[in-house]
Amino acid sequence: MTASSGSQYFVGARKGVVFPLNAAGLPAATSPTAVYEGLPLSSIKGFDITTPDARRISHNGNDRVGAVDFLPTLEPVSGEIRVAPSLMDLNSTLMNVNKFAVGNAVGMAWQTEDQGTESDVALVMFQQSLDMTTKLRAYRGIMIPRARAIPVLAGMNDNPGEVRYQVVASPSTKHIWGVTLATGTEGAAEAAAFETMSLGRPIIVGWKCNNSATVFTFPTDKPAIDVGSVKCWLDGVPVTTNLTIATTSVTNTTTAFGNNTMFIVMYEY
Repeated sequence: MTASSGSQYFVGARKGVVFPLNAAGLPAATSPTAVYEGLPLSSIKGFDITTPDARRISHNGNDRVGAVDFLPTLEPVSGEIRVAPSLMDLNSTLMNVNKFAVGNAVGMAWQTEDQGTESDVALVMFQQSLDMTTKLRAYRGIMIPRARAIPVLAGMNDNPGEVRYQVVASPSTKHIWGVTLATGTEGAAEAAAFETMSLGRPIIVGWKCNNSATVFTFPTDKPAIDVGSVKCWLDGVPVTTNLTIATTSVTNTTTAFGNNTMFIVMYEY
């Protein structure tokens, strides 16, 4: 497929995924063979973002404005995610508590003494769009490599239920896949969020290598739309050689990746 034009009309909230992060700030995959897709924000209804205005500085004199300047905001990029169901597995992970069983019922604790120690996560969201030039289907995404997403306990009434997540983004020097930003590439050395545009739906997957596995299979229901969309990294370093890339998998054709290294792949499906 051709590359996105970078200009799109967009609407809706199609999919959201939360990636708990390991100590290196990479998606915390756990298996060398079972593909890791993160934790889904199932039945997402919306992702509202607040980007604070820059500080406006007026240099005044003689009863008038002499000049105007701007300074960066002192407030973070923040937002709110809304989903239809209550997702106990996701919520307990985000809040660093356990889902527990009482007979056949399950439960989790809210508003505990561990508030403030919520998990560091990355967020990958996308919505449907139309390429502004061709008017063909495309997808607009938002990626946040360093965030907290704190669930809010939902009440009860006669309206359809939904669960809210308070989102705060921290500036990061790296992408979700671990590559360090560079002024010659991204034009910046640090960023809180990234907007993406693609002709296919974006997905990030990962594996925790074991010095043995060499075949990394994509989710069976999400094959790549073409091999040109597949990009690979090992512990944040691009891997561009000794790989056989197909629409359903990536095969390492040389020495197996080292024990506990993280193999991360991004592609479009």
